[in-house]
Amino acid sequence: MSTLVIPLPQGLLQAGALLDYALVEPGVAAQHKQTALGLLASVQADERVAMVPANRLSWHRVTLPKGTLGGLLEDELLDEPEALHLALQPQAVDTAPVWVAACQRDWLQTWLNTLEQSGVHITRIVPESAPPTAPAAGALPTVLRVRNGEHQPDLLLTQAAGVLVLPLSADSLSLLRPLLNDPTQVALRAEPTVAAAAE
Repeated sequence: MSTLVIPLPQGLLQAGALLDYALVEPGVAAQHKQTALGLLASVQADERVAMVPANRLSWHRVTLPKGTLGGLLEDELLDEPEALHLALQPQAVDTAPVWVAACQRDWLQTWLNTLEQSGVHITRIVPESAPPTAPAAGALPTVLRVRNGEHQPDLLLTQAAGVLVLPLSADSLSLLRPLLNDPTQVALRAEPTVAAAAE
């Protein structure tokens, strides 16, 4: 089954801008490309996935059930719950705390409408990065990735305590120094375009 993954840009679509996408097929290396929005519908895939950037999400830990998600998170959110799109982690259970992702509803709806009007029917929405719900065998508890951010390289930290995005700077590295001092606890990664900056 082939999957078209569309990383949603931070802002709204600018005239003439190209969209990144990846075509993922079993047993084949993923193809990363760019195209105009109007041509995206012609990419053949069984499933079309919109990926929400880490900068657009906040993560909250709650225990279910006590009421609506908005009621559970009301004191933690900067926006009113009605202005946000809230999503539970997969396979959430009511016997343990679960992760809830929150993003601005208007921004997400605008992107979904834009894609739909261009003939791209999204079947799933996923986060760029999420806190692990169960550690994978042999995986380090923390992943620090240097990536090519919207305007400059940034750091994406993923761990059991949540997800954090910071600019790539001396101040950020100073804040993360305790993690970086123990290489047995953190996996360091960098996108090829920012590998030199990461070093």
